[in-house]
Amino acid sequence: MERFTQRQFEQIAEASNQLFQLHPELDPSNEKAIARSQNEHRAEKESNFRELVTESLPDSSETEIRRHVVELVALSEGRPAILIKDDNFDLTDHETLPDVITEILTTNRQAMRQAIRGVGRIEVSNHPQRSWIGTGFVVAGRFGEHIVITNRHVAIEMAFRNQDGSYRFVDGLLGNQPINASLDLKEEVISTTSDRSMSIPIVEVLHIEEPSGPDLAFLRLGEARNSPNVSPLRFSAEIELNIPVAAIGYPAKDTRETDIEVVIELLGDVFNKKRLAPGVLKSIDNNVISHDCSTLGGNSGSPIIDMRSGTVAGVHYWGTFPNPINHAVSATRVAEILDHSLQPNSRLRRNESANTNRTIGSELMPTYSFSDNNKITIDIPLRITVELGQLSETQQVHRRVPASISVAEAVSIAQENYGSLAGVVDIRSGLHLLNGNYSNDPAVVISIDHNMSGSGDTVAVFPAHIE
Repeated sequence: MERFTQRQFEQIAEASNQLFQLHPELDPSNEKAIARSQNEHRAEKESNFRELVTESLPDSSETEIRRHVVELVALSEGRPAILIKDDNFDLTDHETLPDVITEILTTNRQAMRQAIRGVGRIEVSNHPQRSWIGTGFVVAGRFGEHIVITNRHVAIEMAFRNQDGSYRFVDGLLGNQPINASLDLKEEVISTTSDRSMSIPIVEVLHIEEPSGPDLAFLRLGEARNSPNVSPLRFSAEIELNIPVAAIGYPAKDTRETDIEVVIELLGDVFNKKRLAPGVLKSIDNNVISHDCSTLGGNSGSPIIDMRSGTVAGVHYWGTFPNPINHAVSATRVAEILDHSLQPNSRLRRNESANTNRTIGSELMPTYSFSDNNKITIDIPLRITVELGQLSETQQVHRRVPASISVAEAVSIAQENYGSLAGVVDIRSGLHLLNGNYSNDPAVVISIDHNMSGSGDTVAVFPAHIE
């Protein structure tokens, strides 16, 4: 068992102390807490956590050990992430949930199940690194179309904005085909890999907010082969502080800001599957709400559901675990931006615009030359300078420099020079990426599979230096 750090114990203490204030029945000094502690699940947790604390803090007193155990138990019981099965949740293993959460989940089960059905995992194929990129949920557009709401930082993994205001999907890992995206409304702990019965294609990017705006994006669903029953969610008309809410989404095994051992001890070792994480609303303003539901990477784009009504109070976009404050865009702000983005004159939809899928061909005549310091410079018209290793005498003697070449020829040269490097899986024409945005300028794109042996050495060579 991995040890916790002192900082991790401090975070857990902060989160658990806030839980005691919200839910006195979790406080071990409370009479209700004493009665709730008499169950086999609690005894097993206490034993596991005591072992963890003792190994992590071997010089601690019995009083300190007991306090840390109490805090760990409170966090695991007060803010779990409940696995979803068949669009439903089983509270049998969560009998020590706070009373208010247990009561409202039980009373409003049908409304919560309806909300669960409208949440899916955004999956991608032909992506260079991932098979899925986040959570999204379905709402109805003004003409009855199904729109997926997610975060901007999720959407830009697969799409970008053209200069004319329309959007397109990024070219994929292999070939000249774009990334394909879909929304899988299942992906539960009991789902099988081959089950695509609730997977619906994402056919259009409707809107991606600018970086200065809220972390939002809107996508349009197409028609599925078997036409699964989609359950659009509705926005909450009114929300209040401290109301019970739940984040519904797909927490991932993400270690960027979270120690994975903390997560496994408190939430279990099942990732990438649909979960319901209950909590309360901690703050509200016109644009942002805060909550204390347990979320991880993968929950980006999760709806924060008002458990009283099953409606959307906000769209989760940032948080850490354990952390008593996580953030979401308020439903009011989401509804305003969605309504504006669907106005006929607010954007140029792809099917209403000229074809923006440019063919990169021989009409663009880049120049190609070697310099004395072993660099190849290609003007396409952008200038790409690729650092090479020391050339052998034979290579220096036999290199030939054409006066001008087409982009196709530039790709051919790149294939000859770099195609055999470890991890390189594709070399093709594409578009220039600058500061996270795609331009209309052509470029030579080299795709590297980071999972292939030896690819780390190749990655160190790229990207090319751009002048």
